[in-house]
Amino acid sequence: MSKYKYEKVIWYEVFRHVSLGLMSPDGAWGIHTYDGEDLIKSTWYKSEKERDFAYDLHSGVAARIERSDFNE
Repeated sequence: MSKYKYEKVIWYEVFRHVSLGLMSPDGAWGIHTYDGEDLIKSTWYKSEKERDFAYDLHSGVAARIERSDFNE
């Protein structure tokens, strides 16, 4: 089991204090990676489905997900 913890986030909820016109260059759906209590990485995706798929890869759920689910 990984020592890292993962949290699904949405850009505008994390950075709501920033100008509304400003957006992550990679997308609005993200995953924060923590080592213990320390945030060590934020990764951003263009869609919620893409983010959720990446999240599932880290949580072990991916073995039960078909890649074709992406193209609905």
